[in-house]
Amino acid sequence: MPRIPKYSREQIIDAAFAIVREQGADALSARALASRLGCSVRPIFDAFTNMEELHHAVWLSANEAYNDHIRAAMEDGGDKPYLASGLAYIDFARREPRLFAMLFMRPRTRHEMEQAEQDVCPVIELVAAQLGVSYERAYAFHMQLWVYVHGLATMIASRYLEWDGDFVGRSTSDVYRALKAQLEAERTATQRSVATKEGACHGCDTHRASDETVWRHDRRRR
Repeated sequence: MPRIPKYSREQIIDAAFAIVREQGADALSARALASRLGCSVRPIFDAFTNMEELHHAVWLSANEAYNDHIRAAMEDGGDKPYLASGLAYIDFARREPRLFAMLFMRPRTRHEMEQAEQDVCPVIELVAAQLGVSYERAYAFHMQLWVYVHGLATMIASRYLEWDGDFVGRSTSDVYRALKAQLEAERTATQRSVATKEGACHGCDTHRASDETVWRHDRRRR
């Protein structure tokens, strides 16, 4: 008769998640996890092939907690859900510095990068819809703002910078407005360029039609 596992995968993941949340990803080891569960390491490796698989499972749990935090902020963000997502990113770094470090302050695996790209797609689509630009331009806009937001969040998560809610909100909003103004200026310049070209083409057509009329009139006189 097969031996009944003492702990389920979910229980092991929850215990591992708690270790990372309290002490950081580097503190998660088979021995530390077994000590927390009050067992040997065998139940851990009955449920997981190796510690790498367990680390990835904990990463997914941390990523889910992060996405829940971002979604809640965007739903409460009124008419500025994208800006709210940036502020929530920084707030997550303040509230959950060790989970933030696991997600955003270490090299990522290929699977983690693919998951992150998948998670960001709805955000880029939101930017494109709000600003009336292509997905590619919205992605560039997002990356420009994210560079600033990530830097600020990293300094807060690492305790390099003390949390100041007013400063964070004001400075992030200023950067957002500046990038948005730059985008609108680019769009206006593009529209003017198109209008100028269309006007020039119309002028060419008018001039060509006038030349043709003169040519026909001159031909009749001959």
